[in-house]
Amino acid sequence: MARGFAPVSRKLALALLVAIVGSGCAKMGRFDVTVSVDEQLRNGSVQVDLVGVNEPGIESWRTHSMNEYWGLSSNMRNSADKVEMKFSPKTEAEQTITRKGAMWDRWSSTGAMHLLILGDLPGVAGDKPGNADPRRLILPLAKKRWRGKSIEVQVERGGIRCLTPMKPEKKK
Repeated sequence: MARGFAPVSRKLALALLVAIVGSGCAKMGRFDVTVSVDEQLRNGSVQVDLVGVNEPGIESWRTHSMNEYWGLSSNMRNSADKVEMKFSPKTEAEQTITRKGAMWDRWSSTGAMHLLILGDLPGVAGDKPGNADPRRLILPLAKKRWRGKSIEVQVERGGIRCLTPMKPEKKK
């Protein structure tokens, strides 16, 4: 009879260990993400990509050339698991991906903890790393960094701006 309890005890111990270790880790939140284009850009055409990125991949995304990303034969863009939004005078000035969409399932399965909003902005060409490039906005997807279930972003001539306030990152 004692042998029957050993596998159950090991499974229980493993489950408890995973729960304890996992409780300190950030959990990915799912958000309704609304992207709007300001009036100055409404007469032209603007492309915006939303990409969920995990921790191992974030550094290459942070330093990747935005000129190269928006180039015609970009391997990075072609292989990205992304939501593409196209804005023009014929489209809505605001587009939303919902937190219940299939893309969130895919991003969650890869362990995405960052949301990149990448914009092909007319007249902006200088390459800079991370959020220093006005065509790239990197947002954390940790649930604890946001107050609600929605994030609003605005694409402007000078760059991409998050309109939703974030909670400050807690010191360890």
